[in-house]
Amino acid sequence: MSMKKCDDVIDFDKDKLLKKYSILNEESILRFFRENKNLWLVTDKIDDFSLLSDKFLEIKDRMIVEVFSVKKFREAMVFGFRNIAFNVKNKKDVKTVLENGIKMITISLRTAKNIKDELKILKENKVAILGYSAKNFAEVKDLEDFIDMFYYDGEDNLETFFR
Repeated sequence: MSMKKCDDVIDFDKDKLLKKYSILNEESILRFFRENKNLWLVTDKIDDFSLLSDKFLEIKDRMIVEVFSVKKFREAMVFGFRNIAFNVKNKKDVKTVLENGIKMITISLRTAKNIKDELKILKENKVAILGYSAKNFAEVKDLEDFIDMFYYDGEDNLETFFR
């Protein structure tokens, strides 16, 4: 994504992802979170819990580690992560969450709108529901009674939507 060959050295200060975005190294990430104490880091598809624990120990209590299996959920617990969110893709995953005492999930809002009855059961069992979307803000309004936290992967200014 930096438009460089795999064996090239990346200059974190000069190179850009997609010729647009700054590349953050470990120290710049930690500095950002030191300056913004009210923000949390939500990981996505990172399952090297040793690395996360070692490199980001300072903000470990402000991290939500997303996992995609019960095995990875248990592994994250061994590394001392307290905020572990199991990714739910279907009704079967909801059953897995309830059977394993998982207390936080991530779910795409597209999936969430198709399993509202199951979301009600999760809420009754005090499972926190983190919904995500790629710029589909209409889904947020439709599911606001079900979703405890919303995050998204877009560039739009959210303030214009939530006013």
